[in-house]
Amino acid sequence: MRLQEDGTTPTCVQSRTARTASAALQQPAQPAVVIDDSTGRQIPAFDGAELAAVHYLPSGYAFESDGFDTQSGLPVLSDESPLAWTRTYTAGVGRAVLMISEAVAESATLVNWPVSGPATVHGHAADVRRAGSSLAITWTTPTKQFAVLALVRNMRTETPLPVEELQRIAEAIA
Repeated sequence: MRLQEDGTTPTCVQSRTARTASAALQQPAQPAVVIDDSTGRQIPAFDGAELAAVHYLPSGYAFESDGFDTQSGLPVLSDESPLAWTRTYTAGVGRAVLMISEAVAESATLVNWPVSGPATVHGHAADVRRAGSSLAITWTTPTKQFAVLALVRNMRTETPLPVEELQRIAEAIA
């Protein structure tokens, strides 16, 4: 991904690989609009200072990466995929991968797994979603949607996080 500046409208040209780009700007990019030149799709700017802060992680989990991963079931660069920011946390061998995603409220659903029950997060209605041993809690505020996911990639060797732990993580996001 590279950003071009022509003096009027910043344009985002995607090389069909999802990558994270950062740049120091002399002026804030807001309210400028970032456009994917190949699709004409508006891409929301994620200001790192405004991303939700994660105030609780289970013991042993540490930050691994930032990216555009979702469990929407849609290709990351498709027109329908949610435009999301995801932080991934890991705790080593035998532990589920923890992902915390946020997107603008109007985006496609961050997680397309079947709903297995209700929950609430900060007073907002939420869904508990399940795919095999993997779990997620998803909710929407007036401006953003969020997902806290515990991905189990090998059911024989990885321990899933319980719903109560995901709920505690979700409630600690501010």
